[in-house]
Order: sequence, then C-alpha cells, then structure tokens
Amino acid sequence: MLRTGNGSVNLASAPEPSILALRRHAIGYVSQFFAAIPRVSALSVVAEPLLELGTPPPEAHRLARAMLTRLDIPESLWECYPATFSGGERQRVNLARALVAPRELMLLDEPTASLDPARREAVLGLLADLKRSGTASHPGPARPDPADTRGSEPGPP
Repeated sequence: MLRTGNGSVNLASAPEPSILALRRHAIGYVSQFFAAIPRVSALSVVAEPLLELGTPPPEAHRLARAMLTRLDIPESLWECYPATFSGGERQRVNLARALVAPRELMLLDEPTASLDPARREAVLGLLADLKRSGTASHPGPARPDPADTRGSEPGPP
C-alpha cells in the first residue's frame, strides 16, 4: 500500500495505468547501474525529472545544481556528459536524478555500492533526511547495502 497525496494505492493490485502514473510522480528508483544518456550534460540529466513534472526550467536547473552540489559533483562537471565520469561520479549523478524530485517512495538498489566511505556517509545522510521528510524507502533484493532501510516507514507527515 502506498499513501500518496491522492489517497492510498495497493501496488499489488493497481491497474497498469495507475502504476505508470505512480512511477512518473510518486515512486523514485535508484539502481546501482546508471546508463548515461549520450551527449546530455549531468545538469540536464538531473533536471529532467523536475521538468517532466512541470517545474519551470530555471527552478528545475536551480534544484538540480543544489542536488549536484549536495552529492559532491564538482561544478566543472555539470555541463559534461556522465558517460565520461568515474563509477562513483556516475552513481552520484544517478542518485541526484532520483532524489531531486519529491517522491513518496524510493526503491533503492545498492545506492552506495560505487561510493567511497565519505561520500557513502553523505548519501546515507541525504536518505535519512528524505525519510524524516516522509519519503518511504525500500532496498532491492540484492546483497546487504550500508544504505539498507528495509522495512522503513515514512517519517512524520
């Protein structure tokens, strides 16, 4: 059961159009793998979910820049293509893209697998902030991950 601003939805029995709408607006996903879109800058990759939700471009890019900063992607890389980044940089762009838009549920597949210990701690802090703000999270079925929040309930409304 997923509680959204429009009520509750049973994810196991909801019709496909409802699930597709939830995936666009209420459910975020972070994979341990990031298939970078060729010739699209990191800033554009991160801003895209906000633009799809109707956020005006200047605001979407401001929020994307803030998330890239929070995840320690140097400003010198914002206009570069993530396909050229290191594994950890690509994973942080992936996280920024998934976390920049507000979601009721985040599905996490080893979100810190490619990160060094300091950046792993920063991501865990960001995930904890999301939980406190009411975003529920659930890890994927892979091996244990330091960001494992199995069974976590959303924070206060």
